Amino acid sequence: MADGRKRYAVAAILRYFVENSDPDTGVSIEALEGEVLVISRVAQPEDGLGCVAAYVDALANPDPNKLARKIADERAPSFICGRDLPVYHGVRGPKAADPGLHLPE
Repeated sequence: MADGRKRYAVAAILRYFVENSDPDTGVSIEALEGEVLVISRVAQPEDGLGCVAAYVDALANPDPNKLARKIADERAPSFICGRDLPVYHGVRGPKAADPGLHLPE
């Protein structure tokens, strides 16, 4: 960088494909599949903490990538892992999964 300081990425955006089960049969079906963009705060040298900061329903929003980039730029840098809770931004449709705060055991 021109000022001599190293720059680090502060966010990552991943697209998750969500399987939803038919409420009558419990079987996942293609017609109910969703897509969610997950915006994560990337661990920084000063704290080493990374976590999910926000979600965007990729099927319910007209330009989900643009919205996710905006959130990554505005929310991820100041998001405090372990204190702040990730939430959906934009429209959340019926195929978007409920946010999970813990990894499955």
